[in-house]
Amino acid sequence: MNKTFASFGLSAVMSASTIALTLAATTGVAHAQLTSSAISGTITDGNGNAVSGANVTILFGPTGSTRTATTSGNGVFFVSGLRVGGPYTITVSSSAGNLVENNVRLTPSSNNIRLSIVSAQDEDVVVAVGQQSSGADIGDGVGTAFSEDDILNNASTNRDLIGTLVRDPLSNSSGEGILSIAGANPRFTGLAIDGSLQGDDFGLSSSAYATQRSPISLDAIESASVVASEYDPAVSGFTGGLINVVTKSGTNELDGSLYYYRQEDSYFGSRAFNDDVDVPDFEEEEYGFSLGGPIIKDKLFFFVNYDKFETGDAVEFSQSDINNNVNPALFDGINDIVLDNYGFDLGGRP
Repeated sequence: MNKTFASFGLSAVMSASTIALTLAATTGVAHAQLTSSAISGTITDGNGNAVSGANVTILFGPTGSTRTATTSGNGVFFVSGLRVGGPYTITVSSSAGNLVENNVRLTPSSNNIRLSIVSAQDEDVVVAVGQQSSGADIGDGVGTAFSEDDILNNASTNRDLIGTLVRDPLSNSSGEGILSIAGANPRFTGLAIDGSLQGDDFGLSSSAYATQRSPISLDAIESASVVASEYDPAVSGFTGGLINVVTKSGTNELDGSLYYYRQEDSYFGSRAFNDDVDVPDFEEEEYGFSLGGPIIKDKLFFFVNYDKFETGDAVEFSQSDINNNVNPALFDGINDIVLDNYGFDLGGRP
């Protein structure tokens, strides 16, 4: 079996391999709820008083893009449409002093941060103290967000994203692609890739995927979230939990990866609990690469991912016990009926 898909702002199915290509420009683009981040914060002085009129600059280090905001009368600022991930640098300039908060990383949807500017009384020194908090947002559900590093550093024997998502305490898996969130049937688990639902609309699949395996390579994922309950009206189209995947985009640095995965029957043992175990012949291979970088520095970027998966299983249908004690001659009889009535030779059971 060969599995492939391609995306360039959308998804398409091809016959040989997987190619995902993303172009991103750091202009004022409106982002969908599921694919971007927002940050809200409160600026206070050393006495806990709100600092109004402070200038807040949010710098996304990998691309050099910046967003600015000014705090309100109660010291609050809010910026939306930010890229998921980081690191971000938040700089605050005000009459009460200046503040720089480094290595801030954002998850999809809203993020809350509280920053305090503390001025020393007897010295010409300004000490900046920042603290990022989870906060509470009426649009957020219960769940866990995993970064690119979380996903790539998690051990996996089949390069399945589910292997990382089960680290969420409300998630449970019994096999590849199968994820139950908060006890719901895995068929009800929704899968959104860059805001587009990719699940099985008919409910025929026993997994969260509409495909036999994960429809996206691990090396193309920037962030993945598990949401057990979501109260935002912009999030819909599923009845159980949600797997929300945000794909990577390029940065100012040329960066890439190569990967190869292989598994076959010889990797398995032949005995278990003092009994011989017969492992059918099979072979799996998955390989590919990812590459991202700038087209125009600080303005336009690209990211491409190629992934190919091949598998083959040897299955013997001629034995009666495999066919639930059905005589193999039955298949020959069915083939004769189809051949006589429709002129089509099914070839019998392989």
